Amino acid sequence: MRGGCFGHTGRRQALICRPRAQQGRETVLYALLTRKQLQLSHEMVRYWGAFTRTGAPAVHGQAPWPRYHTRQLMSLREGHASHAIAAATFAAQHQCSFWNGPGSGFEG
Repeated sequence: MRGGCFGHTGRRQALICRPRAQQGRETVLYALLTRKQLQLSHEMVRYWGAFTRTGAPAVHGQAPWPRYHTRQLMSLREGHASHAIAAATFAAQHQCSFWNGPGSGFEG
């Protein structure tokens, strides 16, 4: 199983990130997203849009994206609750030691 902690993206996360790009059955799922999930989808699209335009995911009115070398990661959350967290906190919350373990392709 390859991918590691940062490589796993669930179908729901992909739908939230690009709900209008989906076709067929996924369009029905788009209608099931909550108001907070739709808001998060819009935030994610704005971050991606800013990144593709400027090379930095900086969006006025949204949580500042941490610079790579700060050892912090962006934690994208519903309800305008996205914020930067320590990489170690992220790793603990997402059980990265399990996903990066033997067989993942990421064992040191």
